[in-house]
Amino acid sequence: MENLTREKALEFHRQMWTDMQKDLGDEPSGKQRFDYKRRWIKNHFPELVDKDDDYEIIRNNCFLCEYADEDYGYCECLIDWPCGRCEDSYYEAGDWRYMPISKLLALPEREEEE
Repeated sequence: MENLTREKALEFHRQMWTDMQKDLGDEPSGKQRFDYKRRWIKNHFPELVDKDDDYEIIRNNCFLCEYADEDYGYCECLIDWPCGRCEDSYYEAGDWRYMPISKLLALPEREEEE
């Protein structure tokens, strides 16, 4: 996604997860979350979706991943996750696929490095 700023990535992240919480409740399954993210991006950014191919146009269907990939070339998330990253199979309470959305939305931003 061209010209995705830190502020926009965080805004779109919060908007998507807030909408998901409204539509699916605070603790949807991991599959529901995955499917919702994909649909949400298609509905809100149809200009980014290739009509002939159904692939992720936003990295991991996540604006934070998209920004980190564009800005850093590797995943250095804008959110300060409890275990240091968004996915951790050993720590479900801090994993985007399992943690209550209210807790996910309350996670602080990671400080910008200078």
